[in-house]
Amino acid sequence: MKNLFITIFTILSVASVGTYMSLPEKKSVVPIIYWVTDANPERVRQVEVFEKWQIDNGHLGPDGGPAVKVMVDTDNGGHKKIIQGVSGVAADVMDIGGNQLNYFKQMGFLENITEIAEEKGFSYKTTWPAISELLTEVNPETGLREQYLYPCNIGASALWVNKNAFTRLGLEPPSTLITIEEFEKLAKEFSKRANEGLKSKKFFISANIERSILARGEGVSMFNETMTSTNLLHPSYIESNKRYIRWINEDRILPSPSDMASFSSESGYGGGNIQLFMKGNFATTYTGRWGLIAMRRSGALDLDVIVPPHNGFPNTKAGTRAAAVYKGSKHKKEAYLFMEFLASREYSQTIIDGADAMPPLPESTKDDSYSKPAKYPSEWAVHDKCADFLAKYAIVSEDSPYVLGTVCERYEAKAYDKALNKLDSLENAYEEAHSLIEKEIQYNLEQNKALSKQYDEDLLLQAKIDEYRKAGKKVPLSWIKNPFYQRYYAAMGWLTEEGK
Repeated sequence: MKNLFITIFTILSVASVGTYMSLPEKKSVVPIIYWVTDANPERVRQVEVFEKWQIDNGHLGPDGGPAVKVMVDTDNGGHKKIIQGVSGVAADVMDIGGNQLNYFKQMGFLENITEIAEEKGFSYKTTWPAISELLTEVNPETGLREQYLYPCNIGASALWVNKNAFTRLGLEPPSTLITIEEFEKLAKEFSKRANEGLKSKKFFISANIERSILARGEGVSMFNETMTSTNLLHPSYIESNKRYIRWINEDRILPSPSDMASFSSESGYGGGNIQLFMKGNFATTYTGRWGLIAMRRSGALDLDVIVPPHNGFPNTKAGTRAAAVYKGSKHKKEAYLFMEFLASREYSQTIIDGADAMPPLPESTKDDSYSKPAKYPSEWAVHDKCADFLAKYAIVSEDSPYVLGTVCERYEAKAYDKALNKLDSLENAYEEAHSLIEKEIQYNLEQNKALSKQYDEDLLLQAKIDEYRKAGKKVPLSWIKNPFYQRYYAAMGWLTEEGK
């Protein structure tokens, strides 16, 4: 038995040495950094461009090749990324999406890149202002903005229009800035003409337009100005979502969940919104510039892009897939070089060419290669509009420091589904959701005394804002924590001169 254990130990030892020696780091003459990102095939090309960019800019290894190599890791996202981060073994560079900066920063494994970003040219100031709050946080002790992320790409979703779907019915396609009233009128007429005598169903718009954008178009956000409480009980928020339900259940200009299920079974390949848009089931679809990746596979359409319908405040959502440097990385210098590459014209060009959302550098959208891609003349009407929408109308999601966004979204969605399926009134359902979110906030405050102190201060600010607005007085910008209301108050002229 003893000899058996010795034999097994010897075999495992030899195998482990062989595995160790076969690791990429052992075969490379230059450092290798790992990049946790999505499985988009464009990542392969971006790594190739990174290597060429290094050579062109004099970042050379001992063999005359690039000074750094990148291994793309698509298997360790989500919870694995978190587990590895807190365990001290995460990738050198990792993608973080949406409003997740605060969530990941609290775990303590994101590097503060403020100084090196300024020095090396990948400061958040070089990219689109609309997403600066997704890349940075204000230090409560110093009052200074600190940077933790740099964007890999930027999203600003809008309504994409198949103009042929309208002209073949004798209708004018929707205008760039269409009001709710105009939208409803056109949608009802389209549905009437498009479905006349047909067994198949055609809808004016796909099912995935964000209800929060429509509510913002009414001048109301899910959270109040200081993000201390929800606006689920606000009359405009309720009316906006009631209208959305009418569009599905009564007007039939939006597909219901059962409609989408039937499309999926008919399509044979998932029945996604963009595929259904390309097939003609939808006249418009809500997506970002990245939707062109799928559209280009299906052939040319006569395309346009418009801002989602509004009732006085045109807007859309801004988001990003951004890169962070792991605090425990053994190759920070090399990781910073990769971040520098993300802020280069060469990298932005890969995003432009691949239609992988919007590029990090705003100035790169001034080139003809962005506005008028030679291979895709049917797209020439949309690219400049995408850049214009991101610059003028895109606002990030509100992210309350007092409750996780995913928790709020879950409660809100559950309440909405109750009303959609006629299990309860929207007022009752939202009242329950509001109560549950308030309980989550109070629980979080009990666990964090510093947060509780900030909350008490913000409550006082909210009371002052409410008092000032009731009296018709303007308020300072510094009082408002919700990014939507910062923009909305400015547009409405409700800020003091110092806040403009």
